Amino acid sequence: MQIRLLSVPLRLRHQSMEHDADLLRELALVRVSADQPEESSVPARLLQIAQEVRDDYGSVGAEPDARMDAAFARGVEHLDVTYTVPADILPFIRRVRQALVDAEEFCRSGNYLLTLAATPDVAAYREWVLDEFERQLTGGSPAPWRRADRAGSTASG
Repeated sequence: MQIRLLSVPLRLRHQSMEHDADLLRELALVRVSADQPEESSVPARLLQIAQEVRDDYGSVGAEPDARMDAAFARGVEHLDVTYTVPADILPFIRRVRQALVDAEEFCRSGNYLLTLAATPDVAAYREWVLDEFERQLTGGSPAPWRRADRAGSTASG
C-alpha cells in the first residue's frame, strides 16, 4: 500500500526526530523500577517498538526519509512524500500511537526522565502522521498538514 504525506512540515519533522532520539537515548539508560515487570514498562515497550521500526520497517522509510532529510538541509519548508508499506501494518501503527501517548505521560510525570514531553507543535505533527497512516490504511484519502488544524495556531503552514 502507498501512504502519501502531503506538505510534510520539515522543520517540525526534524524537531520530532530530535526529541525522539533524546527520549530513546534516555529511556535506554532508565532503570525499570522493581515493582514493574520490565516487559510492561513504558521504557521497555517504547524501546521495543523503536527496535521493531529499525528491524522490520526501516526499509519502508529509507527513501522518503532520505528525501526529507535532503530537502530540510536545502531549506525546503514542506515536501510531499510517499511510503510503500505492508497492508498489515495498521496494528503496528496503533501500537506506536499508544506507546507515544504512554511516553508523553511518562515524560510529564517528571519522576524518571530529564527529557520533557514534546512541544504542542511536535505532538500535533506526530498525531497527524499517525492519523494519515491510519486513515489511508483504512481507505481514506490523504490530507495535507495544516498547522492551524493541528496545533491551534492561526498560521496556516
